[in-house]
Amino acid sequence: MDTIQIICDNTYTKKAIAELILNVRSNGCLSKKVAVFIFEKKWLGEQELHELMSCDANDLLIFARPELYDFIKLMRWTKNIAFGDCSASMEEITFSLQQFLSPVTHSFVCRSRKNRCSMMLTNTEQKMMELVLQGISVGSISKILNREYKTISLHKRNAMKKLGTASDAGLIHRGRMYLMMKV
Repeated sequence: MDTIQIICDNTYTKKAIAELILNVRSNGCLSKKVAVFIFEKKWLGEQELHELMSCDANDLLIFARPELYDFIKLMRWTKNIAFGDCSASMEEITFSLQQFLSPVTHSFVCRSRKNRCSMMLTNTEQKMMELVLQGISVGSISKILNREYKTISLHKRNAMKKLGTASDAGLIHRGRMYLMMKV
């Protein structure tokens, strides 16, 4: 297990995944360092985001809720990423681990799911989000950016869609995380 890193805030889940990995790994050995992340919540905290961004493994298997997939895909990845649903059955999780850890299929699984940030926010969406995070209303933002109210509302809606949220609170939370990733 020295080449496999498991990151999870739930001790029981981490232990169960470690046991699954031991069982799955008995037939082969990876030469590269890989990491398995398990995010059981519908959001990422600053600590989890930091661990994900600073992980030194080249290949990541991320078990998360579907609501987080698009948000995680927004990050500027130079790593190979494969996703799994954390609410899946134990058989499906075991199969995902087998595919990810198998020396034969590992590079194919990661390469086929590699994502290069296909849904980045536009410059106007980023400016709008920075102003929203400062507590400025859409009406005031339209005056500041010298744009129509409906145009700014559209930018806000597009940013919310790209960040995978439907509420202002979600936009503020994910917007903060998105801007932290850009630094």
